[in-house]
Amino acid sequence: MPRDELDEWLEECDDRGPLFEAAEARVDAIVIDEASVNVVTERVRARMDGPRGSRSWRWLAVATLAAALVTVWMSAGSPTSPGPAPSTRPAVPAAARDVASPDAVAARRRPGAPPAYDPVLADAHRLLVEANLAAGDLDGAMVAVLDLAEMHGPPSHPRTPEELAATARLLRKVAVQAYTQARQETDPELLDRASVVYAVYLADFSEPEHDKNVRYAYGELLYEARRYDEAWEQYTAVAADPEHAKAQFCGESAVFAAEEMLKESDEPEVWRERFVDAADVYVETWPDDPKSVDMQYKAAYALYKAEDADAIERFESLAMQAPERREGGYAANLALDARVTAGDFAGAAAFAATFVEDEAVPEELRAKIAEVGGNAAYEAARRAVAEGADPAVEWAVYRETWPDGPSPP
Repeated sequence: MPRDELDEWLEECDDRGPLFEAAEARVDAIVIDEASVNVVTERVRARMDGPRGSRSWRWLAVATLAAALVTVWMSAGSPTSPGPAPSTRPAVPAAARDVASPDAVAARRRPGAPPAYDPVLADAHRLLVEANLAAGDLDGAMVAVLDLAEMHGPPSHPRTPEELAATARLLRKVAVQAYTQARQETDPELLDRASVVYAVYLADFSEPEHDKNVRYAYGELLYEARRYDEAWEQYTAVAADPEHAKAQFCGESAVFAAEEMLKESDEPEVWRERFVDAADVYVETWPDDPKSVDMQYKAAYALYKAEDADAIERFESLAMQAPERREGGYAANLALDARVTAGDFAGAAAFAATFVEDEAVPEELRAKIAEVGGNAAYEAARRAVAEGADPAVEWAVYRETWPDGPSPP
């Protein structure tokens, strides 16, 4: 087979990655359909209009042949066998398998100086990504876009904002398609590989106008993959911008993600604090939302289970704020329980007396709180007398405040 521009271009590549090796191994087996090449050529010509029109047609040929190679490679299994049906997901070439895994991405980060940057070669590489997507080869697109990000992204040589934006757009596009397909097919491996593309974008190509939307989508992916700690981080970043359309949803999701971590983490103290902080952020940012009551209760209950004294004040505050809500009733009961358990009978009685005066308290709840408050007040008076207080005064005050409480001795 005579040498051409593609052979020369391949020889100039210093680092022959998995995609290069797989393509080279299949070159002799490919029968290039002229019609397919013509279609890709027209796409390349359209891309080269305007500012790129003056570039050397040598590079145009390289880009055309490279894009045609990917298109035909994935549409022809062999010179004599038909390609896969359009609805069939193409198989991953052996040399390219697993190159998009998190470990492989880290391994591809070569030490030392980055490879020389060539803007025309970068354009050709972007065409490889587009050609894979057009051919329905999501695996090839992920491999190509991650290689593109490594070779032509930070910390490579200086690039124009337009070039960075072009690569960033492809990363977003591939990540979204991979995540969508992973959900449709319930494919946890593809879900993990899609997460790599999102991570590379956020690490090296994040753009202010797209950052929050990408973080929201990435957080959803991570939550679905049960990587709750990472999901919490992405949700928290979005919730920090209350003006964003997904801020409130992410604020609530950050609470859920931290709650899941609190259940399974080896660092319960760390995640309890993050859980409570996430709930507090939600309440402070969206105080009028009905879910704020539930968030306050969740935070107080987490502290209550940890025997944190701050839970009492939180429960009492919530009970007075929403006495008619189920959470308010629970909070009132738990506040009394916590004070009685701690031996603060006077404090329990004082809270109960204030709470039952609220007309919004349901009658059944009022009667229950009054009974507990009366018993607590009785015990407080009994202990005060035992410690030397004037019995006549103590029991007189008790009877005046709690006429329906237990009878004094």
